Amino acid sequence: MKKQIAAGILSSLLAASSIPLFAEVSFSQETLMASSGKSTIAQSIVEDEIDEFSSSSDYGDHIIDDILGLLWLVNNFTVSFDAYPYANGKYLSFAELFGSAPDSVAYQDWRFEIESNAFIFPKKVWGNESRLEGILWKFIGPVIENTIYYPTGEWEDNNDFEEHPSQLPPPEVAIDIYDTGRKYAGNVRLGGQISLWYTNPLSLAAYLQWSKWYGAVDCKGITFGLIAKSYPVDPILIEWRGTIQSLYDKYDVGTIYESHLEVGAMVAPRVEAYGAWKYTHNPLLNVKGHGAAIGAKIHW
Repeated sequence: MKKQIAAGILSSLLAASSIPLFAEVSFSQETLMASSGKSTIAQSIVEDEIDEFSSSSDYGDHIIDDILGLLWLVNNFTVSFDAYPYANGKYLSFAELFGSAPDSVAYQDWRFEIESNAFIFPKKVWGNESRLEGILWKFIGPVIENTIYYPTGEWEDNNDFEEHPSQLPPPEVAIDIYDTGRKYAGNVRLGGQISLWYTNPLSLAAYLQWSKWYGAVDCKGITFGLIAKSYPVDPILIEWRGTIQSLYDKYDVGTIYESHLEVGAMVAPRVEAYGAWKYTHNPLLNVKGHGAAIGAKIHW
């Protein structure tokens, strides 16, 4: 009975339909345009999905940036400094973040150090470097330096760049150095630093300076550098400084690179003595190589 009913319904539908069951398929212009419109809509939907995915990726990048920014703010705005390294144990404190500091320790929002050292690059130059470096508040402060170079013999004896003629000082530099009779070259640098990260095992800061050469050489430049400090265990202090200096007014002699790694110890309240390894790549003075320094700092 059910089969007869189903057969009757199917027969009625086929009879009522004006389209043959197996008709020849043809596409009119209107059909193609409609199909093209649907394709455009589909393409637009795909592009929207790609944009949404890209936006979600950007959103992820923004989250990472926000997290790093928040960590920087918390780290730099909650740091405090003891009167000098190892005065009461750890030099850096985050008491504002982790709880109150001991009543016996008067932590402060600033720190400074002044230093002077004597250095030598054997058979090339020797001299003196003096620095004032510190933090005015929490994470920002000055970096002021003055370095004086004296040749161990004559300026013309320094020929570290002769194998690279393009890096030799141009004639006007040679005249300034060799013919004026001034047996020294000085470099004063004025600028400031901003902290990137604080911890006692490792702290990192970046700094930017205006540079002025005087004495045997007269020119100006811009210096960018990094300062890494470590207070691992009483009384040891470790510091590394790396600089890149580019001259911008008179002399196009290339870039000056310097590296300074020192290990020191607190030998008295506020007083540090240190020894250092140095490296210079200085086409302006025609000097390249390794050197050593000894010096002292006063912390406050």
